[in-house]
Amino acid sequence: MLIGLAVGRITKDAELRTTKSGTSVCSLTVACNDGYGENKRTEFVKIALFGKRADGLSPYLKRGAALTVEGTAKSNSWISKSGEARSEIEIIADKVTLQSGKQGSSESQVSDDAPNNSVDDDIPF
Repeated sequence: MLIGLAVGRITKDAELRTTKSGTSVCSLTVACNDGYGENKRTEFVKIALFGKRADGLSPYLKRGAALTVEGTAKSNSWISKSGEARSEIEIIADKVTLQSGKQGSSESQVSDDAPNNSVDDDIPF
């Protein structure tokens, strides 16, 4: 099992859907920057949340929001229709910390660090 950590900004509003078995799934992509200046590069990391965590956090996962995600990482590879080899990194989230405020300001945090994908009913996220 690989431990995944992503720190960055959400590229577009999260999408919440429900599986046939009734499990909520929230999907989003985080842009993570590495380096600076001419050496700066951006990696796009897919994030998946399940169950109560997906239901509770999805309203807050909006484009541009800064967050930190910890969880299990996996790499997916495939060949595109044009024959090009493609790959992506996906993290199944165990802990999500949202940073509020504007970039460069002092930021407060909202954290979901409930173990084993369970969230107390009293806490909306």
